[in-house]
Amino acid sequence: MRMRTTLARAREVLRGELRQVEAHWRPTLIVACAAVALLLPKYPGTLEWFPALLKAIGGVAFARTCADVHFDQTFLLQGIFPLLIVFAMREKLSDYGLGLGNVRLGLKMCALFYVLYIPCFVVLFLNPGFQQYYASVANSYATWGAFFASQILTLIFLCFRTEFLFRGFILFGIKKNYGPYAAMLMQLIPYVMVHVGKAQLEALGSLPVGLALAYLAVRTGSIWYGALLHGSIALLFNALILLRHFLT
Repeated sequence: MRMRTTLARAREVLRGELRQVEAHWRPTLIVACAAVALLLPKYPGTLEWFPALLKAIGGVAFARTCADVHFDQTFLLQGIFPLLIVFAMREKLSDYGLGLGNVRLGLKMCALFYVLYIPCFVVLFLNPGFQQYYASVANSYATWGAFFASQILTLIFLCFRTEFLFRGFILFGIKKNYGPYAAMLMQLIPYVMVHVGKAQLEALGSLPVGLALAYLAVRTGSIWYGALLHGSIALLFNALILLRHFLT
């Protein structure tokens, strides 16, 4: 009798644990997929069929151009792969920040963030280490037309993959189970780590910027306002670097 009672209790405990696992399968899957998406591009040979496919479609020059604007294996892993996971979970894209959200609030917050960022922008632009790190940008273009043609495409691919992976897939996926604040902190850790190796001020600045962009996504329900901020500020900074290069 005592043995049966013990077994019955053990079964109940096991069922309770399994129910807990089932309740948290989504954030577990999201964290695992995000980790894979961030790790695999660091290893040579990952999805090496993709540049070969681009070369077969448009030749060597086309494949090189795609790589230059970051339409590459990293984009597949950090932009397309999490998108496919959302489809596989049969969830709405708008639940992961791909809708327009609150347009009026989004535009107001973008304007406010621009005003707050201006002093930081000036400090970064005048920093010698920052200018040295991005000097290759200026040296890559002979004309403004070449600059804008390349940079706009580059920022479209970069900003989508960055904002969707961190502020869309991770943030909104974690938010469903653990709330906005835990989700904002969760996406911040890998976001800061991907800045390792960049200019020191930029790497340190990724901490408040990552929080600000996460807050913007949570408040508006969309990643597009963060992508707009991220892309336009990067474009402006690179344009000023190039202007300085042309004037000297």
